[in-house]
Amino acid sequence: MDILTPRGQQYVEHEKRVIERMRSYFTDCTISHTPIDAPASLDITITRQGRLIGVGEIKCRNNSIDEFNRFGSLILTWTKIEALVNVATALYIPGFVILYSIPDDEVLIAKAVYRDGTIAPSIFKQNTATQQTCNGGQVTRLNGYLPIDMFRFLEPNLF
Repeated sequence: MDILTPRGQQYVEHEKRVIERMRSYFTDCTISHTPIDAPASLDITITRQGRLIGVGEIKCRNNSIDEFNRFGSLILTWTKIEALVNVATALYIPGFVILYSIPDDEVLIAKAVYRDGTIAPSIFKQNTATQQTCNGGQVTRLNGYLPIDMFRFLEPNLF
């Protein structure tokens, strides 16, 4: 698993930072990381008052917010969108994508999947060549494109 490599462990540290930031902001929620040493399909669960209210996938990127605005979207492996759909449908909870801009030290959140499993209408999919893993390489696969204007900075009532 790439997450167990030295570079992968750097990204684990970024994910932990994101989770701590979310915990300090959403004090009425419990945000829990899924197993780090296992191939979990998603990264976090979100509960409030003992009730599961969402799941999420964290994407840590070495791009600034300005760069994302120029790109226009965040690219995410379509299998991650499918995982959000499956969990949302099974548990009737929304699925979020959390974007962490490493150079800006900013966390942004988008509701990518509604609790009935419907994918947000502005998300589209396309086969494209992208970096294979955090350790490099290149692969052509089905990717989801989440428009950057879907994302919000941490704000009350996101969950």
